[in-house]
Amino acid sequence: DGMVWIPGGEFSMGAAEPPAMDEVGMKATTDSRPIHRVTVDGFWMDRTPVTNREFRRFVEATGHITFAEIPPDPKDYPGALPHMLKAGSLVFTPPRHAVDLKDWSQWWNFRFGADWRRPYGPRSSISGLHDHPVVHIAYRDAEAYARWAGKELPTEAEWEFAARGGLEGAAFAWGDEHFPAGVEWTRPEGGMFIWVTLPKHIDAMALLDQALAAKVAFVPGAPFYANDPETNTLRLSFVTVPPERIREGIAILGKLIAAQM
Repeated sequence: DGMVWIPGGEFSMGAAEPPAMDEVGMKATTDSRPIHRVTVDGFWMDRTPVTNREFRRFVEATGHITFAEIPPDPKDYPGALPHMLKAGSLVFTPPRHAVDLKDWSQWWNFRFGADWRRPYGPRSSISGLHDHPVVHIAYRDAEAYARWAGKELPTEAEWEFAARGGLEGAAFAWGDEHFPAGVEWTRPEGGMFIWVTLPKHIDAMALLDQALAAKVAFVPGAPFYANDPETNTLRLSFVTVPPERIREGIAILGKLIAAQM
């Protein structure tokens, strides 16, 4: 059934204060602070995120319509422009330059017709993406899928406990390796991301082009700064995909960084 048993235990939940961030940067995620000790009982967890293939089976069996496919009710959005009350969803469009962090529309665009079948809008599809994680799913959609599958959604504590891979304070679920000397990164005691600082001469935005060509993605750090962006920084997620896939990606990224040292 694609699930794995996670023995219960105690761990440090939450995120540490990231360096050099102001009130409109990563410090805005204050809901994950302070780090605190949490105990969870043992539970079952899917090995991977729900894929487009699996979600399609659910939709075909139940006729479920996702939240993103339903036009907004004008009663819920008084004063909204009529031409904006159409079904759609936000699509992440990372900028290639520093932007005002107070304006979320600089990196998120609401697109009519964007939903799980058309992740980038009406002219897109999930063709060839059947084993990719399903996107544009609201909480109620996830709950409906879980009920249909005879499962239940993990709590925030359960999900974070599983994502840590049994390690405390490690940057990655397999430990620390692959990055060359001269690269620094935060040592999280919880949360989902690490902050990486490269040598001053390496531009993370330029590095992203090389990484994407090698099928590795990260978020450049410069857009997180309201002023004086540090172009040699980036943010990495250490969860949501299996450790072996993250290990592979970090090894590729490490080689690309080493080539510029």
